[in-house]
Amino acid sequence: MTTPADKQIRQFYQRWFETMEKKDIEGFLKLLTDEFYLKSPGQPPITHKSKLREGLAEYHDNFTSAVDWQIEDLRVFNTEAIVRVREKVTLKSVKGTETSVVEGVHMALLVNTNDGWKVKTDVSSLDHPVSTDR
Repeated sequence: MTTPADKQIRQFYQRWFETMEKKDIEGFLKLLTDEFYLKSPGQPPITHKSKLREGLAEYHDNFTSAVDWQIEDLRVFNTEAIVRVREKVTLKSVKGTETSVVEGVHMALLVNTNDGWKVKTDVSSLDHPVSTDR
C-alpha cells in the first residue's frame, strides 16, 4: 500500500535527481536541511552549504549527468523516513569525449519540514566506475 508520505518521498527524489541533471545548484541545496550531513567514500563529509555549492559548481563545470534511479526500501516513521536509493549515473565530460558510468546506493534519513521532505543525512557508495568509454 502506497501512503501519501511514500508518494511525497518519490516525488522528492524525482526533484533531487532532476536538479542534478539540470545543474540547478540552488534547487538542490533547498532539498537539504540546514544541519545536513553528506558522505561519499574517500571524501570528507560535507556539512556546509557553501562547501557543497562550491563542489557542485566544480562538478557541473566538468560533467553533465543522466541518472537512472529507484527506491529500493522506504520506511516512514511519522516525520522521518529512512530511504535506500539505487542509482546509476552516466557522466559525460564537458571538455572531452570521455563517458563514465558509476552506480551505487544511497542510504538517507529524510525529515518532513514545513517546506516538505528534506535530506538530513545521506551516505552513498557511488565510488567506482562501472565502465569508462574514451
